[in-house]
Amino acid sequence: WVQTRETEDGQLEVRVMPMDEFRHLFEKQDRFLLIEGLEITEGRYTLHVNATNVGELIEHLRNQRPEDTVQETLRYALDAVDEQSERLERPILAHLNHPNARWTVTAEDMVPIENLKFFEVYNGVLHANNFGGGLRPDLDTVWDIVLTRRLAEESLSNLYGIAVDDAHHYENSDSRLARPGRGWIMVRSPSLTTEDLIEAMERGDFYSSTGIILRNIHVDSTGMEIEVEPQGNATYTIQFVGTRQDYDPSREYKLDDDGNPMKRITKKYSDDIGKILKEVQGTSARYEYKGDEIYVRARVVSSELHPDPFMEGERKKAWAQPVIPE
Repeated sequence: WVQTRETEDGQLEVRVMPMDEFRHLFEKQDRFLLIEGLEITEGRYTLHVNATNVGELIEHLRNQRPEDTVQETLRYALDAVDEQSERLERPILAHLNHPNARWTVTAEDMVPIENLKFFEVYNGVLHANNFGGGLRPDLDTVWDIVLTRRLAEESLSNLYGIAVDDAHHYENSDSRLARPGRGWIMVRSPSLTTEDLIEAMERGDFYSSTGIILRNIHVDSTGMEIEVEPQGNATYTIQFVGTRQDYDPSREYKLDDDGNPMKRITKKYSDDIGKILKEVQGTSARYEYKGDEIYVRARVVSSELHPDPFMEGERKKAWAQPVIPE
């Protein structure tokens, strides 16, 4: 909270309490942990990157040039996080926020960024446009495009999907605002420490949710298995999604009403990308690798509606992280 005082000449002074002064009021060993973070913001593009477990302020845009592209600006932010992590010798996790907010970041922007490891597949704010709109794809589709191209065409690393609430408003207010609890992640970690949490996330040992609890995710050399924790009378659809090695890699610009290429919109890709490889109705399912998958990830959709949706008709979901079969 803030502390205020009035000087002798009537001026109001304000002091924001640093975290080390109030951390002890909230933290409990093995129960509750506070981790410092910040949002690196670029105003021109609505390009935001969150950095978790920072030790210092990051001002990556100080040397930014007016002509820099979205892709170059994203590189600046992630490189600044990596620089601090290496210099301070502390794990810092960076993730790209809401790519579809104001339709800022395309799949093509994300593909070649070597140190992009995490992005928001779900953000609990209306203007995040998780479900796409018009000619623009939803973020599940963007995820599959980026995964396919990074792994099959660019020989780059996996990309993990995070769900967040992006809470800005805590009063009982309009559902269009950023209210808490709409999305979160569940991490399989040996202890509740910053280091163990980030290490688990770096290896993809977590899932993202907007209300579904997964009892277990099991991955072995032959397949992936998902088990859902039942809730009330809800029914569940478990989908295993992936792209096979013989996919059609063709892509083309989408055209405006005058037939001109729309270069700030994710291109149109083949239906081979991000196919549903298997779908099961129930609380558990297993997918056996066929041997030709570039990656496999799992998505669970509940019959229950989200209790506090940013959009009417939104259902509870969960996303397991992509696995690259050996």
